[in-house]
Amino acid sequence: MVNLLHAKGGEVLFDGVDAEKKMQDIFYFESVEWLDKNLSGLDYLRFVKNTWKSDVDINQIIEEWDMGGYIKIPTRKYSLGMKQRLVIGLYLVSDAKYLIMDEITNGLDEDNRKHFFQQILNLKKQGKTILLSSHYKDEIVAYCDTVLQIHDRTLIEVKA
Repeated sequence: MVNLLHAKGGEVLFDGVDAEKKMQDIFYFESVEWLDKNLSGLDYLRFVKNTWKSDVDINQIIEEWDMGGYIKIPTRKYSLGMKQRLVIGLYLVSDAKYLIMDEITNGLDEDNRKHFFQQILNLKKQGKTILLSSHYKDEIVAYCDTVLQIHDRTLIEVKA
């Protein structure tokens, strides 16, 4: 969907337009493994804000996700939960219309998971389209308009 792998066929359209022409409207960050261990979370937040030309207040995201105590230190010193909150912050700072999230709740404690899912509801109200993958269907089904599952290499819709 975001051209990380060459497609063997078909096409991906966002609002009827080829994904390559809509990249400014799409945000995807595969995993915390993509983080450069020498950069700080603040470096990443500023980069995404500038690249996506966002008006979102970085300081508000830092406060909301309780990152103030570590946001200026290199990500190599972050726990998994700290990294995951940063990645969520990147999605929020991008203010992209389409958010593609892969296993985004990994490493989050119960309170941060609840906060994340409340954030998902808020983003939906703002008109964002969110593609959320998870191995834990029961955890996400209440927040999804459509649930798809891969079964025997086939994508099928599952009734929520």
